[in-house]
Amino acid sequence: LENRTMVSANASFVAGDWSQTQITFVYDAQAVSASHWAFHQPKMHDYQRHLLGIGVGEQVTFWHDSLKAGFHLRMETNFDALPMFEASLGIAGKPLSWLEIWGSAALAERRPSFDELYYETEYIRGNPALRNQQSLLGEIGVSLYPASWLNLKVSGFYHHHTDLIRFIPITPYLYQARNITDASSRGLEVTLRSQ
Repeated sequence: LENRTMVSANASFVAGDWSQTQITFVYDAQAVSASHWAFHQPKMHDYQRHLLGIGVGEQVTFWHDSLKAGFHLRMETNFDALPMFEASLGIAGKPLSWLEIWGSAALAERRPSFDELYYETEYIRGNPALRNQQSLLGEIGVSLYPASWLNLKVSGFYHHHTDLIRFIPITPYLYQARNITDASSRGLEVTLRSQ
């Protein structure tokens, strides 16, 4: 049996046609009471967790929407540990009607999910000793609009993680959530859309 309550609210403030500020508030309560069989024995679990998140974002527009810059800062706490912070910065420019260029960078910290901490079956097991995942995320890209009904998007990304959280095999039949000390991913994405 899993119970989850989430309360969220946001407010936006607009200053003319060039600036918009958004404030968000999220409260998330999770509680799990579970019983199952693992290794041919009954197991009972009762866990609960409370998360509070507050964020503020700002978007500024220049030169009649041809250049946009945005910044977002978010804080999250579960009341029994130090709060986590996430910051991101993005910029997008449209020098021509058929061309858009953008880039973004973010520093983020992710708390383990409820399942990653506590999920347990005969084949999958959470790990209450998991550390928070810390990430540096970067992306740069370009969009082309050769026609009103056609869009070509090309973007490259680089992600670097410290204590990446993943379910990995620890025996031939058992997966457990673990921290991977140092991991990175990079790639190129190409998307063609018509409408």
